[in-house]
Amino acid sequence: MKKNPALHAVALAACAFTSAHAVEVGNGVTVDVSGYGTVAATATNNDQLEFRSKASRSKGVGQSIDLGNDSRFGIQAVVKFNADLSVTGQLVGQRRMTGAEDADFGRDKDFDPQVEWLYAQYNALPSLNLRLGRVVLPAFLLSDSLNVGYAAPWLRAPLHLYSSQLMSNLDGVQANWRDSFGGVNLSAQATYGKAEAYGVLPHLGSFHIDSKDTYAFSATAEYRDWTARVGTVRLNTPFTGIPGIEPTIHDKYVSAGLQYDNGSALVLAEWARRTQNAMPFVGKVIEGKYAYVAAGWRFGNVLPMVIWSKADNEMMGGTDKTHPSSVGVSLRYDVAPNIALKAQVDQYKANDPEAFVTPDATSQHKVSVFSLGADFVF
Repeated sequence: MKKNPALHAVALAACAFTSAHAVEVGNGVTVDVSGYGTVAATATNNDQLEFRSKASRSKGVGQSIDLGNDSRFGIQAVVKFNADLSVTGQLVGQRRMTGAEDADFGRDKDFDPQVEWLYAQYNALPSLNLRLGRVVLPAFLLSDSLNVGYAAPWLRAPLHLYSSQLMSNLDGVQANWRDSFGGVNLSAQATYGKAEAYGVLPHLGSFHIDSKDTYAFSATAEYRDWTARVGTVRLNTPFTGIPGIEPTIHDKYVSAGLQYDNGSALVLAEWARRTQNAMPFVGKVIEGKYAYVAAGWRFGNVLPMVIWSKADNEMMGGTDKTHPSSVGVSLRYDVAPNIALKAQVDQYKANDPEAFVTPDATSQHKVSVFSLGADFVF
């Protein structure tokens, strides 16, 4: 396998997939349609707990094989009016919680297609483009390709960190800058707008976050085999849960990531910290730290990896503390230039609030999660 085999799919997610699908519709306007998907079966060895791959879901999987937990499908179209102006739209179908306006709020739909991206882009300078509309929220090292399973070395991203920030997109404006200096490729994203997400907290039920004042900034440096990234996300959400008191929750999320990839060895590590301000009668809402380390080695078209993940959560003024962790192994086999078969086994403790819809807070029993699937791009 050549170095950075996932770049093909990362380019798709970054709206530069390939011109092979582009069709000219007249007056120099072209339409480029591409897509991606994951078909995966997941099951556990414990039927008393429901494992979920995202904290925004109220439905999980037990001992029976489930195809909805990790499967998804995305299709993207890029309309280019000229060299500087384009419009990008991306539709993603996957299991997700119904909206607050839905009569079934709090339940999951197994395949719910929604608009993930929809923005106009203007290339103001050779190194700067501006976007307006629904854009990616750059919270993680792999944010640009978060839904594109083919772009990831594993089948399922480390749960504790990648579930710690529920928002994946934002409605607003974004500036993207990229340039090179002395062999170092630098890039930065600045984003502002409003973001929305749904989630489920054990024993507290479903909730809806609607942040009208959200901003994010990230910076990335690439040098030879190394990639380093730092970022921050700030959300300001009005809270109306206490009659007569309507404070604003200030959610601060900072993260850092590092990747080493020399074509054979692959190492990824990320760390994040999330804090929410104190509220009347409650105190500090959330303070959490999240991290993972994943390492593997390529043997031709085969990539085995070991993944370790950890979280430290403190909620409701310190009255609820958890320290979940997990360890897993994954195996990727590239059977074609656009298809990868994957298998993954992860082990969690039954009291893990990130992994299970309703965890058993009193149990240290280990639960194994088995997944087998295929990622593809087209």
